[in-house]
Order: sequence, then C-alpha cells, then structure tokens
Amino acid sequence: MLSTSSTTHSNISQRVIAAGIILGFLYMAGPLVMTIVVSILLASTLDPAVRLLTGRGIPRGLAAMTMVLALLGVGYLGFYLFYAQAVNFAADLPKAMATLREHVVRVRQKATAFERQTQSVLSPSDTEGPDLPPDEARAASSMEDMLGVGWKSVSEVLVLASFVPFLVYFFLTWKSHLRRNAVFIASGENRVVAERTIDGITRMIHGFVVGNVIIGVILSVASGIFFYLMGLPYYVFLGPISGFLSLVPYFGVVLALLPPFIVGLVQYSSNLGQLVVLGSGVVILHLVALNVLYPKVVGSRVHLNPVVVTLSIMFWGWLWGGMGLILAVPITAAMKAICDNIAPLRPYGRFLGD
Repeated sequence: MLSTSSTTHSNISQRVIAAGIILGFLYMAGPLVMTIVVSILLASTLDPAVRLLTGRGIPRGLAAMTMVLALLGVGYLGFYLFYAQAVNFAADLPKAMATLREHVVRVRQKATAFERQTQSVLSPSDTEGPDLPPDEARAASSMEDMLGVGWKSVSEVLVLASFVPFLVYFFLTWKSHLRRNAVFIASGENRVVAERTIDGITRMIHGFVVGNVIIGVILSVASGIFFYLMGLPYYVFLGPISGFLSLVPYFGVVLALLPPFIVGLVQYSSNLGQLVVLGSGVVILHLVALNVLYPKVVGSRVHLNPVVVTLSIMFWGWLWGGMGLILAVPITAAMKAICDNIAPLRPYGRFLGD
C-alpha cells in the first residue's frame, strides 16, 4: 500500500515538474513559439489552395511558392492602399491626442475637486499614497530604459517575422513528409489515432483562420461604409483596422472603438451626439459579428465552451501578451482535438468542449 502511495506521489510530482518546465519554456521562448504557431496557422490556411494547384499538374514546390508570394502580395497591396491614409492619420494624431488630453484634464479637475471635498473627512494618510524612493522614481521616469526595452522587442519581432514566409513555404512543401513521419512515430493502432488527430487539428485551424478572415473582411467593409456615412476621415484605413480589431476575443469591442473614437474627438469635438452614434454603431457591428456571424462561421468548427475560452484567453494573454489573446483560441482548440482522438484524454476533451 505504501509502495502504491509513493508511486502515486512520484507521478504527481513528475507531472508538476514537467508542467513547470513546459510553462517556463513557453515563457522564455515565447517569440519563437509564436512565430512557429503563426506559420502553422498560415500554412494550414493556404494548403487547400496548394492542393488545388497540384491537382492541376503544378509541382507542389511551385504551388507553395505561388501561394506564399500571393500572401506577401496581398500584404503589400494592403500596405500600399492604406499607406497614404495611415500617414495622414499619424500626422493628425497629435491633434486628436491634444483634444483627448483636454477632455481628460476636465475629468481630472472634477476628480480633484471631489477629492478636496473629501479631504476634510479623510486623513491625509488616507488620501496620499506613499512616496517612491528616489531610485524607483528615477527608474519609472527613465524614458531611455523604456525605449531600450521597446526597441529590443521590436527588433526581435521583426527578425522572427522575417522567418514566417520561409516557414510557411517549408511547411507546405514538406507537409507529406512531416505528416508521414509524425504518424510513423506512433506504433501499431496508435498510427490511426495519430493520423485522425492531425486531420482534426488541420481542419480546425483552417476553419478557424478562414472563418476569422471572412468575418474580418465583412466587418471591415461594413465599418468603412459606416464611417463614410458618418463623414469620418480616413474611413478606408479605419474600417479594416476597427473591423479586424473587433475579432480580438473579449477586448475586441474596446480595441475596435479606439481608432474611430480618437478621430471622432476632433471631427465631432462640439457634438457629443455624433460621438454617441459613432460608438453605438461600432458596438452594434461587433455584437452582430459576435452573436450572428461568429457562431455560424467559426463556432461550429471550434466547439469550446465559454468558460474554457475565457480561461485560455486569460492564461495565454498573461503568458504572451497581445499575441496570446489572438492565439489562445486556436491553441486551445488544437488541444481539444488532440484530447478528442486519444482515449485516455477524452474526458478532458469533453471538459473543454461545448
């Protein structure tokens, strides 16, 4: 009995240590893992088009190269179309921020007046926070340190992002080799399970990415038309930005509101009603996409319950920041696909599912 108990505790300890090692690796190698995950998502999305081209007699390598170049071409075309409005938007941004700062100052003045009224009731120690030590205050106000960290992270992201087209190309051209050898690693009947699991993950990723792109395009067009009717400048640029930001889980409505709201502060500085209409329109578009389009286009392929989605977004957002918020759902859905096809893990798959 003691031996069985010791073995159980040993297994639990090993699992905890293994989980800690995996978590530490994901944190330390976050940019690297995110680059690989994004490349896999893009390769899975482009694979049906590559298969279509190979079915017409085009070599797979050439078909993969064609789709990667098409992807880069679409990115460059988007940059070309939005560049002029993006530059004008950036030029007018200081004016918009100055207007926003004026509104913030008014709110702070009212808050200060309220604070002064309550100081007669509360003691100074209750209303005044502790002073920062000189070293900490100087560290918090050191712009050079902040810029240094920021530039380092930006350069790291740019270097890793430059590998994405090459990874997508190799994932597409070596798909059969990778799939065959991944299945071959398993033994006996497990090979069928491995093959079924890979197929499930591939279908889920393709459906998730394509579905989000379709919804993003619909939201971009609808938002651009709405901003045009509102007389908002830079609607060609603001429409896609607001539309695709709306797809970020849970925080999408706030992110989608920010760009048009900043421009609207300048455009409708003396008309609060127009700002209310602008914000209401963005919220309505977001709610329609979330409650009508998303369940039909994406939800039928993911099958995750809301509690798990929320927890996964919290976890991956804490671990990887903004990119974690975007990648949380496909990563968790892939984990569910693995659990659904492996018998000992099926209870976990049912727990994750809807």
